[in-house]
Amino acid sequence: HVAFPAFCLLEQSFAPIFAMAYFDSVHKSTKDFFKRNFSRDNKVELSAKADNGVKVTLEGGVLTKVSKDDKTGSERVVKSGTTSIKVDYKTSPVSLDKFEVGSDGTVKADLSLPEVAANTTASFKVEDGSRASSAKISGKFGVETVQQVGVQAGVKADFDAVQGDGSFSVLLKKS
Repeated sequence: HVAFPAFCLLEQSFAPIFAMAYFDSVHKSTKDFFKRNFSRDNKVELSAKADNGVKVTLEGGVLTKVSKDDKTGSERVVKSGTTSIKVDYKTSPVSLDKFEVGSDGTVKADLSLPEVAANTTASFKVEDGSRASSAKISGKFGVETVQQVGVQAGVKADFDAVQGDGSFSVLLKKS
């Protein structure tokens, strides 16, 4: 009977020390959280789809960035807003997968030819950011084909005519 109360006393004597160290570290990280830089992003998206398959999406948002100077303790708050309109129209033989105009001056368009040949899709993607600062301009052509030859084998190739670079992939899938 002597070992049981001694075990309980040991357990009780260490428990408050452990809990105190645990809550002390939580308090410290919470206090540090309010001294750090942070961002907050609020977005709204409205979308509608017509009976003929045209989908229109309106997006808008405000990004708030708060940075704190460690030496002076002052805060710097920068708010920026964005809006865009997107249109999708998927039909054959040409599908408008995305047409987007942003308030930052960027224009993006994705077109595809879903069945240009059996199990083959061709695509064309354009991005024009010439009216926006430090935005890129690209015009990508792509082809993807997957054929059944004992296994599913495919090839995917993309070429950016404006930037002058491209990519090539071989796809293999055992069915």
